[in-house]
Amino acid sequence: DSGTTLALQSSGKIIQAGYADYSGPHNFAVARFSSDGLLDTSFGNAGVVLTDCGYSLADYPGLKGMIIQPSDDSIIVAGNSVNDVCIARYTANGALDNNFGTNGIALLDKAENFEIDAVALDANEKIVVAGRSSGDLFTVLRFGSDGVIDSSFGTSGVTSVDIGAGIDMANDI
Repeated sequence: DSGTTLALQSSGKIIQAGYADYSGPHNFAVARFSSDGLLDTSFGNAGVVLTDCGYSLADYPGLKGMIIQPSDDSIIVAGNSVNDVCIARYTANGALDNNFGTNGIALLDKAENFEIDAVALDANEKIVVAGRSSGDLFTVLRFGSDGVIDSSFGTSGVTSVDIGAGIDMANDI
């Protein structure tokens, strides 16, 4: 188990995200702490939420980033799974948001062998993920606030560029 990223909600509560179940299936793990550092048991299931996005040890670490949506303090986590890019959105209190993707989870088939390394929100609160794709190209994808790939961005929601010789990838947005 490992926490890989931190963020603050507008209330000052601390959100930590990472992965859990090191010896078994790897799940996205999200926990919330009060501003004084105590586990907030009103969040998720006694302070923690585990979400199965289908990633394995081969994808270690699967969860690559987290952002807090400013308009409602919802939590967005993103990462890699065996066959998909996975983005999950939780309400401010740790329930999967059923208005996002399918039951709170958006999966994008990695037909282009896309590997996510960073996640951010644009000015319209659309989700932007970046990393690399087949051919080691610098690649950016954009999703709507509903978890559906934004076909108005790039080519069918994806844009890639070959920056130079070697592996091109984004590590942060």
